[in-house]
Amino acid sequence: MNITVQAFELSNDKNNITLEMLNSHIQNNPNTNGDNRYIYIDRYDGWWTGLLLTAKNIKAYPRMEKEKGRIKLSPEAINKGELGHFNFFLLHEERRRGLFQYYHGSASIHIFAKILKSHYNYLKNILIEQACKDAGKDPNSPPPEIIKRYAGNLNYSLVLRQTSFEEIVSNLRGISKIDVQFTEYVFNDQVFRPLAEKAKTVRHHLTFKAKHDQSILDKVIELSRYPHLKSLSCVGIEEDNIERKFKLLNEPESLGTFDFNDVVLKTEFDSDNVHNSLENVPFIAELKKIAEADDWMMGRI
Repeated sequence: MNITVQAFELSNDKNNITLEMLNSHIQNNPNTNGDNRYIYIDRYDGWWTGLLLTAKNIKAYPRMEKEKGRIKLSPEAINKGELGHFNFFLLHEERRRGLFQYYHGSASIHIFAKILKSHYNYLKNILIEQACKDAGKDPNSPPPEIIKRYAGNLNYSLVLRQTSFEEIVSNLRGISKIDVQFTEYVFNDQVFRPLAEKAKTVRHHLTFKAKHDQSILDKVIELSRYPHLKSLSCVGIEEDNIERKFKLLNEPESLGTFDFNDVVLKTEFDSDNVHNSLENVPFIAELKKIAEADDWMMGRI
């Protein structure tokens, strides 16, 4: 089984809740939801390094042995603890661009984003409640000015290279909207054309009535190959009818794959010493190498 690395990007509508504030909140509350997922983060020199742990409550598993054509299946108990899945991640706080490690059975990058949003909203409620108390207002009925102060949401996009973008788009049930930006643009209207010719880029936002029209998928893939395309993002509809945002990065696939067994045998973590644990995880070092070699991650494009 392979481990893959995926790229993502965060944004928030307002700056009153910064990523630095979110980081501090998560460090103090790794399990806000009280479920089976725990998120641990360290922060240094503008970078986040982190681990998302998922407890599976599995305390035994079947072990299979193969020998000379014979197959034996036997039970294997986990005498201490339970089966856990892990996802390491890296995020540049200022550029808001990150890398996320994934393998089949671990939390998806969509689950990771959902957890970050949950922490963000939890922190927002804390800040609104405290602001109400400071202003002598009822926290159960915050005044509009306090709600406005902390308005906005944490948003995320899965950033895809050309090959991955085409593969994912072709498997969607539909597309509800796209944002597209071109580096060159020709427009016949004599009033608008002088402005268009002076512009470096022109952006368009399209919302589709027929979300499940399969021809739209083909046209979006065709558009993704257009030579003068600067940026393209779409809101796709997956098999579960959930809408998710995908963003195309016009760079070759370069994030790589890793052997699951090799990574697992080198992975250790202790929540009593998050900093040292994450600092000494070999796969975090691999993520750093990928980030430093990637033009998009380092803000060169």
